[in-house]
Amino acid sequence: MELTPNVGYSFAMVFGEEDPGREPVFGVQYGLLGDFYLNDRWSIRSGVSHFTLGSSTPYTTLKLNYLNIPANANWHFGSEKHWNLNFGVTPQFLLKATDDDRDVMAFYKNFQLAFSYGMGYKIEVSEGFGILIDLQGLVGITNNLEDEIEIKRRNLGASLNIGGVIAL
Repeated sequence: MELTPNVGYSFAMVFGEEDPGREPVFGVQYGLLGDFYLNDRWSIRSGVSHFTLGSSTPYTTLKLNYLNIPANANWHFGSEKHWNLNFGVTPQFLLKATDDDRDVMAFYKNFQLAFSYGMGYKIEVSEGFGILIDLQGLVGITNNLEDEIEIKRRNLGASLNIGGVIAL
């Protein structure tokens, strides 16, 4: 098993119906991930992370703060198995929703499901510690707006991260 506290620079967009002129928002992603090894090539990656999604227009900035709990299969490859490729689903729980500091939680569902994927490289520093550099992405599978709102929207996000891999 490995634990990886990480932090990263994130990019996010909201996409869907009636969304012309939307631009990405940028922020910080942070969390704690764990790799539970099934064998020397495969692990299950899960944990918790804070991720800000949303988008901006010239007039307003929407920020949706989520607690993410990924459930990804993680394939470790290469001669030393320092590379990894992961994919799975990520339940997301909405913590806060603002549009230019106005609370808009009432318009958004508290839960969203996303397809998650990523690729990374672990630099081995010592036998029990490494540095992980990875790119993670997610695409919303479910609509993030409340059902009473007839517009369909989903989240899209990515982050470039660095983390300290601790072997247990």
